[in-house]
Amino acid sequence: MHVAQSALSRQIQDLEEELKVKIFKRDKRGVSLSAAGEVFLDKVRRLVSESQQAIEAARSAARGNWASWRSLISARCPTD
Repeated sequence: MHVAQSALSRQIQDLEEELKVKIFKRDKRGVSLSAAGEVFLDKVRRLVSESQQAIEAARSAARGNWASWRSLISARCPTD
């Protein structure tokens, strides 16, 4: 990851402050995700995956594959 431990610790602390929850449990045995951290990680993974799909759909549309573009729009913008 090539980030100094103190810099990484500070970034984690900043994220926890921003979220207003502890995402890690720290004890004598080490560090693990808290329940809030597990939920956050799951949602972030989903967002990253959806973002990657959106990028690929946009690139496909730019290449003239309008079916991908239409499916992206219909999946994200319901008409009801």
